[in-house]
Amino acid sequence: MKKRWLLLVPLGLILVITIAFLFLRRAYPPERLLALVEPRVESALGRDVEIASAQLTPFPLALRLDDVRIQAAPGFATPDLVTLASLRFDLKLGPLLQRRIAVRSLVIESPRVFLEQNMEGRWNYELSKAAQEDAAAPESAAPGAAAVAPLGLAVETLQLRDGELHVWNAQQDLALELPFAGKWSVRTDRNLRDIRVEGWLESDALSGGDRGRLARVQGVRLRLEPRLRADVADSSAVIEALHVELQGLALDLAGKGAIRGGAPQLQLQTRSNEFDLAELLSLVPQGLAPQIETLRAAGRGRLALEIDLPAGGEAGLSGRLSISDGSIESEEWPAIGGLQADLDYAGDFLMISKLEAKVAGSPIRIEGRVHEPLDRDQAALDLNLQAAVDLGQALRLFESPDDLELSGNVGASLRVQGSPYSGALPHLQGPITLESVRIRTAQLAQPLGLHARLEARGDQVEIASATLDAGGSKVTLEGTLHAALTPDLARLELRARAGTLDLDPLLAAADADAAAGEDAAAAPPTRQTATPPLLPLRMQAMLQADAIHARGAALGEARVELDAGPEEIDARLTAATFDRDKLHLKTLRARVQGQPTRATGRLQAARGKLAKLELSELESDVRVAGTRIELTNLRARAYQGRVVGEVAIDLAEPDTPQQELEIEVEEVQLGGLLGDVTTAGSLVHGSLSGTSSWSSRGVDAAAIRRNLTAEGQGVALNGTLRDTPLLVALGDILKLTSLRDFNYRELGFKFEVESGRVRFPRLQLRGSDANLAFLGSVGLDGALDLDLNVQLSDELSRHYLKQRGGSTLGSIFADEQGRVVLDFDVGGSVKAPRLRPNLQRTASRGLKSIEDLDLGKLLGEVAEDPKSAETIVGDQLKDALGGLLGSKKRAAPDSTRKP
Repeated sequence: MKKRWLLLVPLGLILVITIAFLFLRRAYPPERLLALVEPRVESALGRDVEIASAQLTPFPLALRLDDVRIQAAPGFATPDLVTLASLRFDLKLGPLLQRRIAVRSLVIESPRVFLEQNMEGRWNYELSKAAQEDAAAPESAAPGAAAVAPLGLAVETLQLRDGELHVWNAQQDLALELPFAGKWSVRTDRNLRDIRVEGWLESDALSGGDRGRLARVQGVRLRLEPRLRADVADSSAVIEALHVELQGLALDLAGKGAIRGGAPQLQLQTRSNEFDLAELLSLVPQGLAPQIETLRAAGRGRLALEIDLPAGGEAGLSGRLSISDGSIESEEWPAIGGLQADLDYAGDFLMISKLEAKVAGSPIRIEGRVHEPLDRDQAALDLNLQAAVDLGQALRLFESPDDLELSGNVGASLRVQGSPYSGALPHLQGPITLESVRIRTAQLAQPLGLHARLEARGDQVEIASATLDAGGSKVTLEGTLHAALTPDLARLELRARAGTLDLDPLLAAADADAAAGEDAAAAPPTRQTATPPLLPLRMQAMLQADAIHARGAALGEARVELDAGPEEIDARLTAATFDRDKLHLKTLRARVQGQPTRATGRLQAARGKLAKLELSELESDVRVAGTRIELTNLRARAYQGRVVGEVAIDLAEPDTPQQELEIEVEEVQLGGLLGDVTTAGSLVHGSLSGTSSWSSRGVDAAAIRRNLTAEGQGVALNGTLRDTPLLVALGDILKLTSLRDFNYRELGFKFEVESGRVRFPRLQLRGSDANLAFLGSVGLDGALDLDLNVQLSDELSRHYLKQRGGSTLGSIFADEQGRVVLDFDVGGSVKAPRLRPNLQRTASRGLKSIEDLDLGKLLGEVAEDPKSAETIVGDQLKDALGGLLGSKKRAAPDSTRKP
């Protein structure tokens, strides 16, 4: 029986609760709830509030408000200050029956908070002056007006689910997007003068939004764990503890806050906070600085902060950061060790009392201050920098050619002033020294050495004095580097002076490798361009030297001017003399413009000499295409005539350059031409015109002769050949003294050069006493291998044939015009020729001229010999030729001399 009564107890309680809920539903229908809650919320917030619906729910007893909107101050981009999907108040039944609202828990679903500050500095949550006066003096309401009782609300637990905070500060150009969730416990006294709040608020993806200066900030983790005591009547709170976790950094703060004049104010101070340096680096937002994200850090630090947010005033931040024994490593940057820092932030200044580190073993020390470091428009540096930098390690910080090696030390003691955000070069003031600097590239056989003293002056660096050791040659330098540290292209003005500058020790890498017997795989790569690689800056350079030597070329009293950027070049050269192999130019001027791999220009020289050929008024267009240099439209005056042509040099293999030459001469006087080339200039006269093309490879004369190929043709008119060894020998054989001074009306030729020999498909001289035709070759060493055909003049032919009494046999030596024709084989050398009559060839030509004659009548009894007619005639020609040319009668008259 007793057990039955025990079962009736919970049933009774359920019945009582059900009756009470039905009573409350009847007493507080949704319309009455809205009328009760909405005006009280508006009165408490001073804002227009819209609530779509309100209702009571049982088990547990709860008040639910749906689709709540709190309007922002007018004039802002977003009309709402706060929107809520729903609020659910889990209520206590007893206080509610007494017309009080006591809440076990408050659950807020999908809160959206929009905070916006305009360009005038006003926030969208601030009350108008009228609203502030109404809140401050409610007793001044008009008599008879219906007063709204304040909302009596006590909340034990507050939960925030799926929330979002959106902040836009137009003055600072800052945006924040903060998804959040949280849970707080709340204990209150009856009069709301002692409210204790403890809990957490967390965001795992704070970002800088899609505009403003923090747009690249993504994925920042934030967690707040406050413990505070609030006085609602005084609108104030004491923050007993605030634990902040930002990325990997944890801070503990304390302070106080309040709402004054409708605006919040806050004062916070950190407690004693020690942290690991890796935690500090974790504050860098994802995507803001990818290079920093890869850093690994170690070391201890201490951070002290004071935050002051006065009502209606500017935020204040001060604090101190100390780091000891810090180190930072990265795969991309040099290692930083021995990091020591003492930084103080107060008011508008960041004071750097000490910042010391070793960057890749190079000590650096900084001290000074930064004004307004968080304000992009007002921020300014004023620092003292002392550094001793290892250039080899510093080179890793910059993009540079893979084959560039740099070593040496740079010492600096500088004052640095400027804005860290403007992108302009900070103003530098102070000395910079470069000691034992060595520069090596794949194109250099030996490194360049450099010693320099520089002076930083504002946005430029003056080269006060510098000495460059270039393969043993000394070059002194001075100049100015403009905008050295800006994102824009830096500009270098450089002036250099040298005595004798010998570049061969620098450029002989291929020769050195060959001499050392290194294999081809270790040899320098094939060149891709004839011009040197350009530096990643704008360079205006001028070099003056008494002499410059490079690759067999020599410049005297030279001046080189260069105006070049990373992708363009404008080079000018003037020199009193230029020598390369057998090329000598005087008063040389040259200019090349364009891209490094493709450029054009102009070449001029007042006088020149190619081998022993004298030239004047030399000029040509220049074209550079990769490793190929072409001289087109080449023109010059030479020996009272004109020379035109084209020259091409390919430097893909600098030690064995390939040369190509197309040349045409017009009315060049042979006497002057050959007089400069040989000692026989006084023996040859005439006017020469012709064309030829030449191709070879190599630097020295032996290599050029070995690889020379050529072809050409031409004609010389109205000239004389005097005491030419070949014609002198021929004159002795023919008993013609006139051949010693051979006057020709025309000298026509065609030649080919290959395998060390000059072949003559055609070489003819037409003179008053004879015509000569050569067929064969002449070696470049002077060896002769020629067939010579001699055709005497009509007068000489009649004279010789008359000596034979006009015999038929004598007519074998005559052509169809009756002129004596003779053939010789020519051997020996140019200086000592050997001539031998070729009777067989003469016989062959003679038989063709008498093929219609009766050989029996011509040869008489000799014709009965069983030998062939041609052979018989050949056997008899020797005697006939001896009788024709070797007569002891008086010699034939010299037609070239007057009686």
